[in-house]
Amino acid sequence: IAQCHECALAKGHKSAKPFSPPRVGDYPFDVVAVDILSMPKSSAETGGMTKVLVFLDGLTRWVEAEAYEAYPTQEQVLDSFVRLIMLRHGCPRELRSSLARSWGIWQQASSTCAAWP
Repeated sequence: IAQCHECALAKGHKSAKPFSPPRVGDYPFDVVAVDILSMPKSSAETGGMTKVLVFLDGLTRWVEAEAYEAYPTQEQVLDSFVRLIMLRHGCPRELRSSLARSWGIWQQASSTCAAWP
């Protein structure tokens, strides 16, 4: 049966659950993703900047970014979040990040947003 083409097609796929795309939000800057990207160190055009902190709106795909000479500190990331996202677009309901070492920052950002008028 494993090698019979008709049997394999009739059997169907055994996926546990259907694919669901990630949530993009109901309005602009409702869901924001953040990451830190590396740039080539030898590039003369970067002016010595090697890291870029990027915030991406899930709905509109609008990007807010800031370059750094080295990996940004927690204070720099939180400051950028406040200046580039909160003050310009308001507080997002969801902030997505794979920056595990910056988890404390997102807890601070959440509490800052909760206190935001």
